[in-house]
Amino acid sequence: MLIRKLFRTAWRYKAQFISMIIMITIGVGVFLGFNIEWKSIEVDTEDFFEQTKYADFRLYEETGFTEEDIEAIENIDGVDAATRFLSVNVSLKDTKKSVALNVSENYTVSTMLIMEGAKYDEDTDGIWLSDRFAEENEIALGDTLTLTYQGVDIKGEVVGLVKCGENMICVADGNQLMPDYESFGFAYISPEKLEECLGISFYPQINVISDLDKAELEEAVKDALGRTILVTVKEDHTAYAGAKSEAEEGKTMGSILPVLFLAIAILTMITTMHRIAANEKVQIGTLKALGFRDRRILLCRRFVYL
Repeated sequence: MLIRKLFRTAWRYKAQFISMIIMITIGVGVFLGFNIEWKSIEVDTEDFFEQTKYADFRLYEETGFTEEDIEAIENIDGVDAATRFLSVNVSLKDTKKSVALNVSENYTVSTMLIMEGAKYDEDTDGIWLSDRFAEENEIALGDTLTLTYQGVDIKGEVVGLVKCGENMICVADGNQLMPDYESFGFAYISPEKLEECLGISFYPQINVISDLDKAELEEAVKDALGRTILVTVKEDHTAYAGAKSEAEEGKTMGSILPVLFLAIAILTMITTMHRIAANEKVQIGTLKALGFRDRRILLCRRFVYL
């Protein structure tokens, strides 16, 4: 008898039960979706930064670093690897497009991930170009590009299409909010080609891979070079900070939105069960008069709830 009563009551309040199921399903789906998203971003970006030897610290000096400077940095206890590094925005000749031209003197730091074409070779007189920039501008392997920097032409063949951690979020400057690969990309050339084109070897930046904290590295660099150098951590860099903020945003949304949907479902449950109890208090009283215990009546109501 109670089983039949259970199904009659459930059918009468089917709209409320269906809405509860839908809200719970949406809440669980949103929770899983956001958590899969932020976790995927976190894992994939960390793996990408590891593959491209992303630097933990960046040292800056406008007058540039000498070979003696980089040797002194490499000899610091706790520094795993370091490279003199150059990144400047250069124009694509006869166009309004530009790229960030990168040069890493030591290919164990701040490197690139080859997607297509030749592997990096210091003796190759070529250009490794952003694959997204190449795709948007219909540039293929074997094409010749001429890059212009302060009146100096840097001409070379596109020998590889690449991605890199340094330019994972590829923007020209702080005024550009979102990447636009049709107008701005990045490229790598070898140190030898840089010196051949510019006639000098100029590196205003040193990228460092180290487990030291910022204060320790600053003190060690000051002792090694005999002067104070501007040191920034990777968390201050656009690419790394942008990836982390995306993951944090997904984590936050994954914590808030599911709670809202589940809270609505719980409120619907409470309202529905209160309405059922209020509307069927006569039947409940009759069942108790017939000898049914409170536990069995409550169990029936729980089945309806479930």
